[in-house]
Amino acid sequence: MPSDPMLDKWHALDIFPAIFPRPALIHFFSVFAGEDLSALRQLNLQELSTKLKARDDVQNRLLQLIAEQPIYKDVNFLYAWGKAFWDLPGCTTGCLKMRFYAVVLDAHGQIVAESANRRMTECFGGDRFCTKNGCIRNTQASRTDAAIGDCGHAPLWCLSKLWGHGYQKGDLETLKIFEAGFYVPDFKPWISDDINYTCVQCQNEFAIFGVKSIFGVKYVNGVAQWVELPTSDNFYRTAQYAQGKKKA
Repeated sequence: MPSDPMLDKWHALDIFPAIFPRPALIHFFSVFAGEDLSALRQLNLQELSTKLKARDDVQNRLLQLIAEQPIYKDVNFLYAWGKAFWDLPGCTTGCLKMRFYAVVLDAHGQIVAESANRRMTECFGGDRFCTKNGCIRNTQASRTDAAIGDCGHAPLWCLSKLWGHGYQKGDLETLKIFEAGFYVPDFKPWISDDINYTCVQCQNEFAIFGVKSIFGVKYVNGVAQWVELPTSDNFYRTAQYAQGKKKA
C-alpha cells in the first residue's frame, strides 16, 4: 500500500489518529478551525477523520497540543471522551450539563466495569428533577445540594456493575478506577488544577464501600495527567464545598 505522509509523521511521534473519538475530533475542529458545532455533530467518525487528513492547519495545531499536553494521546482518556457522548448527535439522552465516564481496570489493565453518568430515572420510566430539555444542576451551586439531581454518577454505576459481576468489597484493593469529565455543549474536557475530588455523593459511597482512591485528570505544573485522589483526604474536603467554605 502507498505510504501516507500524515500517518508516517504521526506514527514517528507515537501518535495514532485512529484512536481519536468522534467528540474529540468535533472539539478539535471547533477550536482549531472555528467550525460550527451543530454541523460537526452531524458528521460520523469516518467523515471527521477524512476532514483531518485534508487540514494541515488542524493537524499542526493538534500536534502542538499533544506535544504540550500528552494526555490528548492517552488511550484511557480518549476512550472515556468517546464513550461519554454515546448519544451523539443530539446529546439529549445523557446529562445536559456535563458528561463523566469511568472505567475500572484490573491488575492486568483490562476493563472490568465502565459507565457514564446516567439518569437513575431510567429504572422507573419517568422524569423527576431533570428532563431531556434541562438539567436541574444548572440551577444549583456546584458541589452543594448533592442529592438534588437525577444522575447516578459514573463511578457508582461502575460499583454496581462490579457487584453484578461477582466482585466483593475486598477485591477493590486490586482494581483502579479512572474517571474523566467533559462539557456537553462543546465537548471540551474538564481539567482543573484543583487536585481534589469534591463530589459529596461519590465520596460518601467510596467511604462506605472501601474505595481508597480514584484517578482523575488534573493539571500538575501546567501539564494534564492522571492523578490518584485518595478518599481519606477528599472525604473531608467535600464538606468544605458542600458548606460553601470553598467554591468549585
